[in-house]
Amino acid sequence: MLERFSALDLIKARGQRRTDSTHVLAAIRNLRYLDNIGKTLRAALNSVVRVAPDWLAGLIDATWFERYGRRVDDDRLPHSATQVRAFAQVIGADGHQLLAAIYAPTAPTGLRDLAPIEILRIALVPQFYCQDDTVT
Repeated sequence: MLERFSALDLIKARGQRRTDSTHVLAAIRNLRYLDNIGKTLRAALNSVVRVAPDWLAGLIDATWFERYGRRVDDDRLPHSATQVRAFAQVIGADGHQLLAAIYAPTAPTGLRDLAPIEILRIALVPQFYCQDDTVT
């Protein structure tokens, strides 16, 4: 199979070739994970903006709109392992910041009861550890 692919110029001669899909499946898993957590955070933001738009506007800045204003799609997701980790940390930090503000005593009432906020909490907290304003 590899010889046939090489003859058709479908693959290049660059060292060892793999015929298993483990690395492909791992890359897909990482991108699906980022896609899901990004969509979960976006849904939470959309639910908060319907209930307390002025409060949310005071909490976030323009970079949030750039990250979550559009759907998180595969074409916007990073591809290298370093970029994937960095983007995941940004989403984790943003999610923790939003949850901390929502669970603060000064937050508008009712935000904690929104279903997307509970889903975000359930999805985010076990995946991203936050200590001293650093998310890992």
